[in-house]
Amino acid sequence: MLELTVEYENINQLYRAYMPFVNSGGVFIPTSSAANLGDKVRISLMLPDDLEATVFDALVVWRNPVGVQGARPIGLGVQLPPDNIKIKTLIETSLSRKLNGIEMTATM
Repeated sequence: MLELTVEYENINQLYRAYMPFVNSGGVFIPTSSAANLGDKVRISLMLPDDLEATVFDALVVWRNPVGVQGARPIGLGVQLPPDNIKIKTLIETSLSRKLNGIEMTATM
């Protein structure tokens, strides 16, 4: 199983990575590691102000391959675990003021 580590150091990075349109939420992880849609991956996630990483298994639901349009970064989008609402709640609480923003993100 592919293991990915990601640390979002500030709210702007997290905003660009969050994927609210994914069922149960998702995050985009900049990486050159290869994975296919539907692959299971293990994520070690650090949110802004976290003292330790949250580790969970996720499914790949998005890919930005080399040459993606819109100057978006190469990487993978993963679905947050549907059975662990805590991660989604922490992200959305952190992003509360930005969730309806119009700034460009890494995926859409």
